[in-house]
Amino acid sequence: MENPFTLTFGQKPTEFISRTNQIGKIIHTFDMENPSNKVYMVAGVRGSGKTVSLAEIADHYSSNDQWIVLRLSADTDLIAGAVSELTRVSQFHDLNLGLNLNLGIAELSVNKTNDSLEKEAMLRNILEKLKNKGKKVLFIIDEIINNSYVKVFASNFQIYITQNYPVYLVMAGLFDNISNLQNEKSLTFLYRAPKIFLEPLSIPAITTSYRSVFDISPSEAVEMAKLTKGYPFAFQILGYLKWETNDDLEKLLPKFDEELIVRSCQVHALMPMMQFSVAPWR
Repeated sequence: MENPFTLTFGQKPTEFISRTNQIGKIIHTFDMENPSNKVYMVAGVRGSGKTVSLAEIADHYSSNDQWIVLRLSADTDLIAGAVSELTRVSQFHDLNLGLNLNLGIAELSVNKTNDSLEKEAMLRNILEKLKNKGKKVLFIIDEIINNSYVKVFASNFQIYITQNYPVYLVMAGLFDNISNLQNEKSLTFLYRAPKIFLEPLSIPAITTSYRSVFDISPSEAVEMAKLTKGYPFAFQILGYLKWETNDDLEKLLPKFDEELIVRSCQVHALMPMMQFSVAPWR
């Protein structure tokens, strides 16, 4: 059998603990006939499960023909990327929007520097067509940063909402990056967007997961769970090592320490926030 845990950041593992309440809150709101919010911000430290949470939301709506889900990168032209992806998806699903443009034109606009108004008009035109066909568009942006691409897209998104386009947005990022973006004077509407702060996972939930995967005693599962401090990536690392070696905890600890340090480039920033310390592991 394959290892149900993973050491790769952002990859959705076979064995993971869903943040059902927090993700469910977003889905419940977006599924309303008249949603109270169309924008959510998901904040957390590196490895806290932001990307996996976004993947769960994307999977939920990708299975619904009424929705179009776009995963966009914050370090590229978001408007041009949205035009390109919506054009591609529309052609793939044979939506026949009558846009009189093709994927090549959309892709070409990504590399231009003076066509922002043209790209914004193209995107509004597509959104208007999709609205008339009863489609909804969910934009998902991971690892947001306060750069020109994100600021331009967020400013335009506010306009899309006022024009009653069927658009929804979930952005995820580190605490500081979200705070920096919200402090932009032109993006004050983001202050009103609900924030989902990814807290440590439940120790009982981690205990249950370890027991079900490894068929170990309750006391050993509890000890393993407590070692992770509820930190999702630590939960994955410890589970991965246990699966690969089946060693007892005393033998696993050195490798566990090593993997945390090597694989998390922000481990020293994470430790105070997650109350990590190498000493208690010993």
